[in-house]
Amino acid sequence: MKYSESLNLIADIASDQWGLITNQQAERFGISRLKLSRLAKDEVLTRIRSGVYLDSGAQLGDETYIRAQWLSFKPEALAHERLKHPEKDVVVAGQTASWLYGAGEFLPSPHLFYSSERYQKQVQGIKVLRRTLELNQIRIVDGLPLTSPEQTIHDLLKQGFDLESVKSAVSDMVSIGINLDKLLAPIKEISRQTGIESSRLRDTLAQVTIDFGEVSRQLQDAIKNHVSFKESVMQLKKLQDQLESAIVLAKPVDDEK
Repeated sequence: MKYSESLNLIADIASDQWGLITNQQAERFGISRLKLSRLAKDEVLTRIRSGVYLDSGAQLGDETYIRAQWLSFKPEALAHERLKHPEKDVVVAGQTASWLYGAGEFLPSPHLFYSSERYQKQVQGIKVLRRTLELNQIRIVDGLPLTSPEQTIHDLLKQGFDLESVKSAVSDMVSIGINLDKLLAPIKEISRQTGIESSRLRDTLAQVTIDFGEVSRQLQDAIKNHVSFKESVMQLKKLQDQLESAIVLAKPVDDEK
């Protein structure tokens, strides 16, 4: 394969997965590992971790290392192939998922993943727990499967993070869409596991700021800027969801503690 053809093929593969490509993916399409190594030496590619490279034209950020690790779990498969059944794949979880959501002040490391299959290889800075998730416990964010906002909060509590820090994450997640009904549903179970009174858990998680004024302003701006009817309806639906969330929070809950 000619040099230019290799570059075009690498760019095509990497464009759908954050500028990243693995050794095995390249080999699938006839590009040898030696050629990737040479391209890295020529600074056309940047080696991110063992077997994973970044196109020099792509942006390198802290999230790049999380994405590279996710690709390395099944390095022969393309990202879009794995997203067909994310519940059967590796999912970013816990504080790492919260960080990617931009929620709370948790550090992403060690990078935490859930895997439906046993993963025995030890990698520094990476923690993999065997756990099977349902599809509704996963959200795809920028092409990467994360535990859903609700599941992420539940896991942070079970991991032992302090309640105020988790509350801050919940507040941040309101803007990206968090179902407070689902969030509050397993409070008794979480209470039993963490030793925190269920009434305290509920009261703390319920203290979420819902900025109705901001939603209203967004809707007015959308109408003023002549956005599509569909987008205007989506804004109204967002306001409805937040009103329903407020009603859920107002309901009493039985405390077994």
